[in-house]
Amino acid sequence: MQSANASELTTDIAVIGGGAAGIGVIASLLKRSPGLRISLIEPADTHYYQPGWTLVGGGAYAQGDTARPMAGLVPPGVEWLRTRVERVDPEARRLLLEGGDSLEYRNLIVCPGLRLAWERIEGLEETLGRNGVTSNYRYDLAPYTWELVRGLRGGKALFTQPAMPIKCAGAPQKAMYLSCDHWLREGVLQDIEVEFDLAGAALFGVADFVPPLMEYVRKLSLIHISEPTRQAEISYAVFCLKKKKKTKTKQNKNKTKKKKKETRRQTNHRHRQNKSDTNKSEDI
Repeated sequence: MQSANASELTTDIAVIGGGAAGIGVIASLLKRSPGLRISLIEPADTHYYQPGWTLVGGGAYAQGDTARPMAGLVPPGVEWLRTRVERVDPEARRLLLEGGDSLEYRNLIVCPGLRLAWERIEGLEETLGRNGVTSNYRYDLAPYTWELVRGLRGGKALFTQPAMPIKCAGAPQKAMYLSCDHWLREGVLQDIEVEFDLAGAALFGVADFVPPLMEYVRKLSLIHISEPTRQAEISYAVFCLKKKKKTKTKQNKNKTKKKKKETRRQTNHRHRQNKSDTNKSEDI
């Protein structure tokens, strides 16, 4: 790995973003063509393995294992520019970098990731990480998810999956499945009302995956999937420590039991009355 001054550089391949995608594609290219000149534009000193945050929230992974120094992951020989890209000039094949420097390239790979717009939901930024509101899309919040999962023994758990584009379409569902699996093993799932609010038209964007996912949802039997809504802009989970409300089915069963009991009571009363009248007639 080399540090370099961008204003003096030309490169075969410029890669914007040093996340899992950026580092992975660089390693793959160099494995096939070791002589390539590759420049990585990434300002962060820490690399986060974000797919692991869902596992942290489910108690299956340690938070510290998802963060490593960027310097230890950039492949040898790659020019690492610790700055940001201000503008892309595709006709000139040039990147304008923060501070005024530029980098000319032959080929460009763009994988900077997504910025999470927490501010799109009013009040969400102020309550994240407290009041039972969490998200596995942030390094510091994933452990709080696991804290809430472990602490919930009864009540309601609300999960949301926003409309695309999002970082990982499966992450919100994995959070729900991992949580339900923990509650099932703890023997408390039947005491928790689980609701999944989906902003898309289907449970998953790849049609072949929908039937097995729905089968698992039916297996858990306690999950309610809401109608599609555009209001779920960002994925988060809300855990409410409230007494589980009786479902309409249970209420109807209770009403039926009461009616049967009342009917039996009235029948027994009429039977005793008829028997009494018969005895009186015999006496006469």
